[in-house]
Amino acid sequence: MKLKQLLNLYPQASVQQQPQNSDTYLSIKVDNQWLILPKKGLSSTEIQLLQIFSNTSDIPQSLNQRKHPWADFLLEDGSLPTTNEKKVRFIQAFVTVNDNREEWANSFKAIFSSSNVCDSFWLTPQKYILVEQISNENYSQEDFAGIAETLDINLNTKTRFFIGNYWETTDQLVSIFSEEQKITDYAVTKSNETAISISQVAIDYWLNNYIKKSHLFSNYKKQLHLSDQMIKVITTLYNECGNISSTAKKLYIHRNTLQYQIEKFRHQTGFNLKNMNDLVFCYLLTI
Repeated sequence: MKLKQLLNLYPQASVQQQPQNSDTYLSIKVDNQWLILPKKGLSSTEIQLLQIFSNTSDIPQSLNQRKHPWADFLLEDGSLPTTNEKKVRFIQAFVTVNDNREEWANSFKAIFSSSNVCDSFWLTPQKYILVEQISNENYSQEDFAGIAETLDINLNTKTRFFIGNYWETTDQLVSIFSEEQKITDYAVTKSNETAISISQVAIDYWLNNYIKKSHLFSNYKKQLHLSDQMIKVITTLYNECGNISSTAKKLYIHRNTLQYQIEKFRHQTGFNLKNMNDLVFCYLLTI
């Protein structure tokens, strides 16, 4: 069976120049290339059949022997790993890389104190997970924006970080990690910022799921017919907590122009964007 046929059978697969972590991925060498398949979702029979196509001796021994207890716990129903601290957080990185995947991972991990990193691993060829213990040395959201910029300049990559909350180390972390993944997968299509806290985008994610089912919101959207410019005004005003001056600056318009647009919108719709309740309601209509 050729590479193209396997890709048709497994659209979730990707083609890489190197094999990936064998705890999470099945690496199959076909036509002098590596077909990478996430093991999650594959049956044991499928894995055995697919391995027929691969010469596993070509996979570096260090890669095969690498263990990721947190990946086992979060993805494979493994046991909760032991940590020195009672709280951890998940840092999710979405990375566009070519052949320097491991160089990016090594450079990123080197930024942290080794005692604070519980585990780190590639979840997909584009998503990297770092599990970090709480300490006095943890980086802020602003720090992660600087880290992304540094990595991208040095390695010619494009990196975006999603920073999770600190959670108690209990079995509930499995479901928490799963939902944080869903939130970031949604948010990565909605924002271009290089460092975002999950709490920033969680409300949008939850409300978006509700709004899709609400006939009331659907009818409000149809009735208002929000223009692209008005959507920018509403979303920016919301992100700036209703501050007229900073919103005008973000939109590159004069403060008086923004005042005029807000007043015109109030006259046309009855919604006063200077009122926080009205602003939040209109913002939800843009989601």
